[in-house]
Order: sequence, then C-alpha cells, then structure tokens
Amino acid sequence: MPVPTPSWGGILSVAQQFIEYAWWLVVFPGFAIFTTVAAFNVIGDRFRDRLEALAQRTRGEVLVGDLAVRGDVERLAAEAGDVDVLVANAALPGSGRLEGYDVDGIDRVLDVNLRAPIVLARLLAPGMLERGSGHVVLMSSLAGRAPTGPLRVTARIRHNHEPAAATLLTLGDGRAEVAFDEPQRAITPGQSCVWYQDDCVVGGGVIERASLTRDEIA
Repeated sequence: MPVPTPSWGGILSVAQQFIEYAWWLVVFPGFAIFTTVAAFNVIGDRFRDRLEALAQRTRGEVLVGDLAVRGDVERLAAEAGDVDVLVANAALPGSGRLEGYDVDGIDRVLDVNLRAPIVLARLLAPGMLERGSGHVVLMSSLAGRAPTGPLRVTARIRHNHEPAAATLLTLGDGRAEVAFDEPQRAITPGQSCVWYQDDCVVGGGVIERASLTRDEIA
C-alpha cells in the first residue's frame, strides 16, 4: 500500500471525524493554512505596491494575474492592449525527483513555464506585426542544464586554473558540491568556481568549504 502524501488539507479531511473529542487535530492545521495564505497575501500586496510605484514612474499600468490559471493568461493579453515588448521570464522551479511531484504540480509548472509564454506570444505578436514593430523576449533557465542528479562537468577555480573534470551535485538552497576526478592545488574558501559543459557555462558559485578525499587523507 503506497504511503499517502502528507498535507494540511489531508490532515483536516481526516480530522473531521475526530473533532468532538480531539479538536486540536483540526485547529492547528487550519491555523497553519490560514497563516500561510495570509502571509502570501501580504507578500503579494507588497509586490503590487512596488509594481504600482514603478508603473507611476514609467507611466505604465499594473495587471495582476495567475499564469497557472489558463483564463488569466488570455485576460492579461486582452487587457494589456498594444504591447511593444513582451518579456516572458516568469518561472516555477521544476527540478527534483519525479515521484516527488503530484499531477497538479506538474500541470502548474508546465502551465507557467511553457504554456503561458507561448500563449502570450501568440496573442500579442499579431499586433506587433500589424504595427510593424515589437519585440518578444523568451527567457529560459539554466536549471535545465543542471539537474538535481550528478552531472559531469569541467570546473575552473581561477582565471589561470586549467579546467578539470569533476562531478557536480546540487544540494538545494542554492548550494552545490563539486568532486574533482583528480586532486587540485590551492583551493581556498572565497574563491569562485565555474562549471562548464563543452563551451556552455552551466553555473558557478563561491567556494564555501574545501575538503580532501579519503584517499588523500590516508
């Protein structure tokens, strides 16, 4: 029997049958949901205030919508009217192990990252062509080149360091681990490390800690 995915909503659903003699099973997850929704609303209002201030400086207009809601994408395009530049850079993280995603999560990632930019470009491009001017900028992410599993790369520590073969493993929270195939000299915390695949830069960061392998320690 598969283990059910834990969620506050699932806890509330099960707890309803125990509410007469175990009320806390309903109160605490309910309060957690309420607090989370309120926090997102506050954060959303702060972003809207910043956008409205930017709109006043640029004589623009703020349109709010959820790119995961299909009707909202079409509504945004209709309300925007004549658009000279479309910059599609909204994105949801879609990395991780496949079994960690439910179907709704997959649909949301695809709707925001793939469908929304294509639909907006399709709806706004005809007006640009008719006016004879306009730009569509579709921004992608390097996440597609740096999966959560081990990735073979060449890594470079300093500008005069010869790139060396290594294995890259992302750890989450913007951190990663790089294991060189051969020992490297003078690796020091605070130095930069850049990772390549062929001629493409797939990422980089500042070295937090350098450690020896078990063979080197021995």
